[in-house]
Amino acid sequence: MYLNAFLVADLAENLRQKLVGSRLMNAFSTDKHEIYLLFDLPLALRIQFYKGEAYFQSIEFENIQKTNRLPAFERIHDLKVEDVQSFDLDRQFYIQFERNRHLHFHLFGKFSQISAYIEGEHKSHFPFKSKPIEIQPENELKRADYFNTKNLDELSGAIRFLKSKDLDQLASLNYDSNRYEVWQKFLKQFKNYQSSTVREKDSKIEILPGKDEEGNQFDDLLDALTFFTSRFISRDSFQEKQKQALQNLHRDEQILQDRKRKLNQSLKQVKAAMGYKAQADLIMAYMHEVKQGMSSVELPSFEEQKPVKIKLKKDLSPQANAERLYRKSKNEATRLKYLERSLNGVESELGRIEERRTAIEEAEDHRSLRKAVNFTQESKQEGKRLPYKSYTIDGFEVRVGKSAKDNDELLRSYSAKHDLWFHARAVSGSHIILRLNKNQIVPESTIEKVASLAAFNSKALHENLAAVIYTERRYVRKPRKALPGQVLVEREEVVLVEPLNISELQ
Repeated sequence: MYLNAFLVADLAENLRQKLVGSRLMNAFSTDKHEIYLLFDLPLALRIQFYKGEAYFQSIEFENIQKTNRLPAFERIHDLKVEDVQSFDLDRQFYIQFERNRHLHFHLFGKFSQISAYIEGEHKSHFPFKSKPIEIQPENELKRADYFNTKNLDELSGAIRFLKSKDLDQLASLNYDSNRYEVWQKFLKQFKNYQSSTVREKDSKIEILPGKDEEGNQFDDLLDALTFFTSRFISRDSFQEKQKQALQNLHRDEQILQDRKRKLNQSLKQVKAAMGYKAQADLIMAYMHEVKQGMSSVELPSFEEQKPVKIKLKKDLSPQANAERLYRKSKNEATRLKYLERSLNGVESELGRIEERRTAIEEAEDHRSLRKAVNFTQESKQEGKRLPYKSYTIDGFEVRVGKSAKDNDELLRSYSAKHDLWFHARAVSGSHIILRLNKNQIVPESTIEKVASLAAFNSKALHENLAAVIYTERRYVRKPRKALPGQVLVEREEVVLVEPLNISELQ
């Protein structure tokens, strides 16, 4: 909050000197956060309500927006300014017009507003959505009685900013002999904003009374406020956007770190399990001990004395079981390669996150920040809503449509023809896409897991077992005039699975 009672008092005096005798020709807003007051002088006031607080600027007429103006305070238009007065030790002032009409500036931080009164009765206010304040401004200015009833001890308890040296100074001025006049004389040492300095230091900008060589010096308070407002709002909005950009980047980093953790877990599981090829080699080496109809067999390991237990298909011969495991070993090798490639991709992206963070942190203005933010979003459209939720199952990306319309968009724009498409059979539910590279082999266990997720994201989620169809994306098409989410499917396969949530599959 930059406005204090002394700055407000000096602003009121500044405006009094400029406006008394002039007429308010027009008042209008161009959006819900700013209002213009145009006088029959080469002076227009723009008051911006940034985060609720009022910021003052003088502005040239040719720089004012010419269209989309919403009139304000119409019952004060074309009236002459008679006076501008402030309140003692208060962040308020008013402009008094002829015919007993006032514009009252309540400058109470984020609750600031401008109110119009006719004969003390509230008529309108800005911002329009703020709560009206019912007061009679002309009566509030009579503060002399307040000070005349306070002796020095009572004054020290009522006004918190007074220090012991201030009380000593008031005593030396014989405060108790002529309280209000002595108080006004005392305040003059604080009320010197007519000559002001706008100083920027350590990412902070402030307006100070008097002249300071470290900042921009002004002989007119309104000029100082004009400069301060422009610099402050620009700096503050820049810092907020920078903070938001860093928060978005942190969110992206957390998603990547989570994916990295899951990929490492999957890699650990794949490497820890004995390879299918080794199991197939054992069956071929000990063929005489393996019989058709067995559900499992324990065979001596080639490298360790501890036997290895191998699961078998009862209806297959020993040779067929070995062939089945040889095929699965090829899938296992493909999965391992995919997991390692995915992990390298995630680690590369985490490295780019650091580059992006540095670019955002080093940005010094809106232009360089926009450039840095665009750099962070080089591979995605800023703020675009995706029609799917993304998960990782066994190292594969799985996309789940959010709604019927989103299902259509998922098929149309966020899937490739070689992906696998899943959907619960004969019931409504989400379309699910298993993202694949061309000719990539998917383990049967992964297909079953994705099918379980498809069943869970359908009206079959409460069934013990649900039928799920799947096929390549190229065999799914959208008929003309079909309802959202409706498709025609060719060459589908069916799998019977238990509906499971994503947390049970990862």
